[in-house]
Amino acid sequence: SPLYGFYEPDVKIIRKDTDRGKDVPHETFKCCKCGTRVYRNTTTKDKSSTSGLRSHAESCFGVEAVKAARESNDLDATRDLVKKAVKHKQGVLTGLFKSLIHKGKEIYSTMPLTNAETRAECVRWCAENYRPFKVVADRAFKKLMRTGRPQTYIPHPTTVSRDTKTLFAKTRRRLAKKFKTLQSRVHIVLDAWTSPNHKAFVAYKAHWEEDGEIVSTVLDFRELGEVCTLEILSCILTNIFAHPIVAHRRSTGHPHQDGTGRIWT
Repeated sequence: SPLYGFYEPDVKIIRKDTDRGKDVPHETFKCCKCGTRVYRNTTTKDKSSTSGLRSHAESCFGVEAVKAARESNDLDATRDLVKKAVKHKQGVLTGLFKSLIHKGKEIYSTMPLTNAETRAECVRWCAENYRPFKVVADRAFKKLMRTGRPQTYIPHPTTVSRDTKTLFAKTRRRLAKKFKTLQSRVHIVLDAWTSPNHKAFVAYKAHWEEDGEIVSTVLDFRELGEVCTLEILSCILTNIFAHPIVAHRRSTGHPHQDGTGRIWT
């Protein structure tokens, strides 16, 4: 039963006195969250019953979390999720179990997002759906978010912009470490084009194989001030690999390199 996942796997047998006799063997289960020990008599007909375990788990982890764990019917997955979320709120653990049950389906927690989680979701929203940062200041968006919950935190557009740049830098740092130990080859794709407002842009994208699947990511995105030449593209590409942590900047005209290898305008 997945209920055992809420308790430590090391089950001990002890003897204790009960109304049915002395030195009766009992199994002891230690709760992963509060450390409380739950005893189960091994001499009765219902020695395999989990009602006592369920009762304590519901009081400690929440009824919804226990129900979701039982529906998952996966002891190993339950134990792993409990270890990861034992210090979090009940709603977080419930959401993890529901995601295990409804794989591939969007599920929502009953607990409101923290300020940090809200900022992270706003960054993801703007990045995945190509939304401008100022969308979080939209009147209709605020009405949808705060109707019934007027205290709901909504970050300022400049906060979303700053968080996006921070996440971008951290992602570049993580990719730099990954590329050092990556076993497969990395294929680089360059895509340059001119927008309707006559501004030239170039994007660098990497593709590689990981665990039998193709993984892709954008390495950099630049605006070019003049006609895109092979020399400029090669210079920027060299800079990307030499310095994986690159701030947002514009390249105008003919970039040159100083002693650090950075491209300056």
